[in-house]
Amino acid sequence: MYVIAMKNRQCERLAMTKLIANGYLRDDMMPLVEVIREELDYMRDPNTGEYLRYPKKIKGGKIRHEKVKDPDVHNARTLQMISELFPDRQVFVDYFRCDLSKYEHDAEEVGLVVELTLSLERYKKKLLGILEYSNLIPVITIKHGIDMLSPSDIREIVDQIRLINSNRSIAIRIDGLDGYADVIKEVLTAKDFLIYDFNETPIRSKPDECMKLKKMQLDAHKIALCSPRPRDAAGKDFPNGAYAKFINNSHLDCYKSYGFDSVGDYGGLRDKLPSGGVATNGRALILMYIAQLNTFKSFVCDDVKKGSKGFRVVLPKVIADPELNPDGTCLALNAATKSFHAGKEGTYALWIEYTLTRYIQQIATWRPLFA
Repeated sequence: MYVIAMKNRQCERLAMTKLIANGYLRDDMMPLVEVIREELDYMRDPNTGEYLRYPKKIKGGKIRHEKVKDPDVHNARTLQMISELFPDRQVFVDYFRCDLSKYEHDAEEVGLVVELTLSLERYKKKLLGILEYSNLIPVITIKHGIDMLSPSDIREIVDQIRLINSNRSIAIRIDGLDGYADVIKEVLTAKDFLIYDFNETPIRSKPDECMKLKKMQLDAHKIALCSPRPRDAAGKDFPNGAYAKFINNSHLDCYKSYGFDSVGDYGGLRDKLPSGGVATNGRALILMYIAQLNTFKSFVCDDVKKGSKGFRVVLPKVIADPELNPDGTCLALNAATKSFHAGKEGTYALWIEYTLTRYIQQIATWRPLFA
């Protein structure tokens, strides 16, 4: 099994929609959605069910009656959207918590992440809410650098889940076994999953930890999750028109030799959080994954003043590269080419969508099935 880790941002949802529509999300591919914000429904009249509208003065002194977002957590549509996006398959759902000092972020944009990182009780309630959707698997996340769940907390959560549905699969995501090996072995069964998060380090950098995990002889399915594209790597760090060799994608080839049943990554994206504002300057970076070589080719516009308009500068070189779309089937490159000829270069968000789409299509087309 190959696990696709993604944030629940619109650009990543759009990539998944296109991949599913074109048959590139193989049966051996399983999404892991990290929830960083919630989609709220609008307030409704409790008697009629109609949307409530409130007057708002707009430019020119006119009054417009607008729907208002409902802050009630029970009306959050996030889990429903995830469930409906992947209706015919199981999906890991991870209400994202992290060591915020390691992430550049805008606290207002990731208020949910901040809240759940600081409040274990709120986090536990969110986990139990996942159980309302039969195709969603709750991920209990333990990370160093934050107020970590204790072994007794984990037992409590798992007991609550089993009480609600004894047949429900769960996953535990962890970045180190110290202090947790016993409880992991105790609570995880053959229908469950252990997601070992290597973060930005290669699998082979932790041989002792991998050996310790092997010796535990877990019944649960073991997944190695990697984030090979460094979070702090900027456009200036990438070569123009050459292979970006510092992105170590070796996990796709070596995970079994380190005792894992499955492997996952972020589909060519960085594990990062929204940092606020709309970027007007910066280097436009295009990453094209090549599955046969298990590497990325990068294209960069070095004129930082052009911002997203720099995509138009480097796109001709990408389109002309015979290595990237030899059979003319690349969804991302075909869409980018069409936009280029229409005089559009695309936004940073659109190129996040293209990067993920390209990566998954390449794996689905050129790599063998993941057992």
